[in-house]
Amino acid sequence: MFTKDNYNQKYFLSFLALATLVYFAAARIFQDWLYRGNKRPENLFESLGPLFAIAEPWEIPLYLLGFLVIPVLAIIFYKLYQKKIFKYFIFLVIGVGGLVVLKIILTKLGGLNFGVYIDYIANQGLGKTFWLLTTKRIYVARLIFLAAATAFLITYYKNFSLSKIHEWSKKPIWGKIEPFFVVLIILLIFHPNFPTQDHHYNYYIGPLNDILSGKPLLYETTHLYGLLNIYFLLPIFKFFLPLTYVSLSVVLFFFYSAFFLGLYYFLKNWLGSRFYGYLGLLVIVAIFYFFNSSPTRSLYLFPANSPLRFGLYLPVLGLILAYSKRPKTIFREFSVAISSLALFWNFDSGMFLAAATFITLAYIDSFSFKKVSLLAGKFISYIVAIIGVGSVLNYLVYSAWPNWSLFFKEIIPFGDGIGMFPLPLVGIFEIFVFIYLMVGLWIVREYRKGQIIDPVLVFLVSYGAFASLYYIGQSNWQNLTHISVPPILLVFYLFKKFPESRFTRSAFVALLTFAFLFMVVKVPVEFSNRDYKSFRALTDVPAVNEELYQDALYLKNNFLELERLPVIHLDDTELMTYIGQANYFDFYYLFTLYYAEEVEAIAQQVQDELPPYIFIGKERDDRMDLFIATGLEGYHKTESLRTLDVYEEGELGSGFTDNQS
Repeated sequence: MFTKDNYNQKYFLSFLALATLVYFAAARIFQDWLYRGNKRPENLFESLGPLFAIAEPWEIPLYLLGFLVIPVLAIIFYKLYQKKIFKYFIFLVIGVGGLVVLKIILTKLGGLNFGVYIDYIANQGLGKTFWLLTTKRIYVARLIFLAAATAFLITYYKNFSLSKIHEWSKKPIWGKIEPFFVVLIILLIFHPNFPTQDHHYNYYIGPLNDILSGKPLLYETTHLYGLLNIYFLLPIFKFFLPLTYVSLSVVLFFFYSAFFLGLYYFLKNWLGSRFYGYLGLLVIVAIFYFFNSSPTRSLYLFPANSPLRFGLYLPVLGLILAYSKRPKTIFREFSVAISSLALFWNFDSGMFLAAATFITLAYIDSFSFKKVSLLAGKFISYIVAIIGVGSVLNYLVYSAWPNWSLFFKEIIPFGDGIGMFPLPLVGIFEIFVFIYLMVGLWIVREYRKGQIIDPVLVFLVSYGAFASLYYIGQSNWQNLTHISVPPILLVFYLFKKFPESRFTRSAFVALLTFAFLFMVVKVPVEFSNRDYKSFRALTDVPAVNEELYQDALYLKNNFLELERLPVIHLDDTELMTYIGQANYFDFYYLFTLYYAEEVEAIAQQVQDELPPYIFIGKERDDRMDLFIATGLEGYHKTESLRTLDVYEEGELGSGFTDNQS
């Protein structure tokens, strides 16, 4: 079904899965060998921790190359298996792979302190220990994955018929419960306490505070996650909500609501079934939303992993679906326009979306050179127009042309390898790759036979493969959730399209098992974190920030003559937001300074410009220490507040010395 007609589907898919595992294991081993001489840059601040490691320039190219190499490797395995003399070779590969997986498991187990668990059971009881275990999302995910894999094998070898599900999907009751389902989804994702996490929110709050305080984007401030998303948020915080961390959490709730409900309506229309729309969305919510639930975590803590950043593919997906049913020019035009705008909404997710849209529309045009050239020209025209209109509007507002290089300023260090984790030898992402390869090969086969393929499939395979690049670059578990949507949608399509296929039935059961067990384990954890008796106020100041807030009020009331306060503080974004002013320096968050020369440049700026006051945080790290050592010559401390010290330029006052802390 998914391969060449003369290939046995069962065996070829088995070898495609094996080839995927072998390829990525080999890619990781090759990179470990290749990078063995690499060292962490000496000028990179140690306080950034091991997360900020050396660059991995080959990881993304090897991932993309895999979409060409893995099918070839699968064919080689298949051909070798057909020759009896080489069957032992295949068994050897499988055996070695099994040993590698076993070694990984034993290594992980060896790193656990079982004495801690035994003591906890003895002191707290088995029930509480089990509860503690269920809140550990990584352990739970691995256990549930094993259960899902078991469900796949049982369904496959028992060859269970799932025809009842298709019969249930046609019952009229599903149309009557749609309003209740919408309410259910909103209740599942609504958190009355609106969780926040200062570090991750700073990347949005900081630029917003700068702009509202007179520091324009593309002139004096930057934003790691794009341009148009900040402009979209700006009127919300200027006219409707106070600029607070809680307010941003509220905005995320509305984005999640729109995204999940939009996915439901897409599934309902694509698969022609409310039932599969309900079931598909519940699976997505279980994996996307509840994976991040624990006593200390919530999906609301990570705005950069939310639809606020990655959600623009959904309207394009809807437009592609609409165009496939009614090929109106307006649907096509809007899909190109939104995909072009997405590059400026968030550059990396915009690249994934633009590439997927281009491939899909090129497929619709049968890859005609003339039509594809016109399509490329249209994308370029939109991009040039966006830059042109944006430049003119900025000039009219600020009487100067914007500096577009600042659009990439915060992205460039990550392109150099900042904050990147290496891919694991074996990982969940390989299942995603396998699904994209399986469906992609089937699309190629049907296309070569002249069959009409649903362009939505082409889009999902293309977008999913490109969107996975985000996980490839930053290979931590939480980055798997938002890229899991395309493969989930594909599994539902395959089950609906090919109900007779043993493989698709087994994959469907495995997916439902995974999602159901996640719901069973995580829903109680999620709701135990919520206090419906106490809705969090938009202007709420967390207890941990109370002293910082009091310092902000003091600075706001006592340094009115300063339009911008020169602040060097580990919590500078929160402090400046409480004050309602922009920082004197050209950063909104000290954490965004990764290298020593960046701090030295700030210190030199102080020595050149001599601002009358500098406000230095009491909590220190190596960035703070470097600035204090190089930037405070000619300054003396005049006041000591709760979280910061006030330094004044000029002769030393009588009450303090330079060495006071």
